[in-house]
Amino acid sequence: MSAAFDNSEHQNENYCVVLASRPGVNNPPEDENFSCVICPMPAVENLGEEQVVVKTLYLSIDPALRCRMNEETGVEYITAWEVNKCISGLGGVGVVIHSRSQGLTTGDVVIKSDMFWPWQRFSTMDASALSKVEQKIAHTRPSLVLSLLGVSGITSFIGIRNRGHISPGKNQTVVITSAAGACGHLAGQFENSDGPTNVVGNLRPHKEKCCKFDPR
Repeated sequence: MSAAFDNSEHQNENYCVVLASRPGVNNPPEDENFSCVICPMPAVENLGEEQVVVKTLYLSIDPALRCRMNEETGVEYITAWEVNKCISGLGGVGVVIHSRSQGLTTGDVVIKSDMFWPWQRFSTMDASALSKVEQKIAHTRPSLVLSLLGVSGITSFIGIRNRGHISPGKNQTVVITSAAGACGHLAGQFENSDGPTNVVGNLRPHKEKCCKFDPR
């Protein structure tokens, strides 16, 4: 899921989201576990060669972030968040507002190659860590690079084709677990677009989520 990150009432302020406290390994996170704090604006005059200032447009909100709220994540490829420090997610989209890079100019929409995007409104970043979003996508729906054209979309497509061995036009039946999730809903749309395929979506018995799910 992607979320817009902006506040038009405070155009000249910088702020970030910090982990105020850990919710506990088995507890759901609550609002009080997080704080939104004012932080210094990046100093344009201090930009180094091949550095840019980026304004965050969208953030990816992923289930895997729950692991980062614990002292130990349980996996090797992501680290735990530090208490009272700005947190980072597994993806973000931003626009360059100042540049000292030959490859990036003001107005370019970018993503980070390593995906670890700070939950901060304005950030200084190395140009070498960023990739430009294709103009057609950047000027229409840049958040797509965090969903359909991002990790969720790739995971869904590979799961359907390589792991599920589902072939277009074969009149197969596909059962998708967590069909209202980030990957599940995309997998269902992939199969619906493939032609004569029977798609069965399995939803967890959560009333609020089921009411929002559109079986079409």
